[in-house]
Amino acid sequence: MEKFFKLVDDAIALSVDNRKKFDQMVLPQPAFGMEFCTVKISCGRGVGKTAYILEHRRPWDVVIVLNEPMRRLQYPDLRFSSPRFRDGVLTLSEALDPMFGRGQRRTPPRTILVDEGGCVSDDQLYQLWSVFGAHPDQTMVLLG
Repeated sequence: MEKFFKLVDDAIALSVDNRKKFDQMVLPQPAFGMEFCTVKISCGRGVGKTAYILEHRRPWDVVIVLNEPMRRLQYPDLRFSSPRFRDGVLTLSEALDPMFGRGQRRTPPRTILVDEGGCVSDDQLYQLWSVFGAHPDQTMVLLG
């Protein structure tokens, strides 16, 4: 798993360094996020995608899973110190809902980690960037 963890960390660092070369105003915010702030890593089962999220997430990060059964099965004990979300893990449908969490004061997450991100379509990815914004320091990591 150490090799996979290093691969993900290196891909994130490369993305962060690369985006600094480009003017964010050239593209609409969600498009900039898709093009310059998204890291997609597709690997087979059992390489450590969920383990990476569990070990590398920070309290201010957002974790997105495909559905409620996955949340209950793979993240039963995950609790963040921030009360922004009920248990720190959003389902994809919650994350895509612009009304979810409305009225809660929240800071845009620096990192958005998507477990089984290979199942997220380009349309859904664009919608996620629309909901969460695309700050130059923000990275969405799709593992799956």
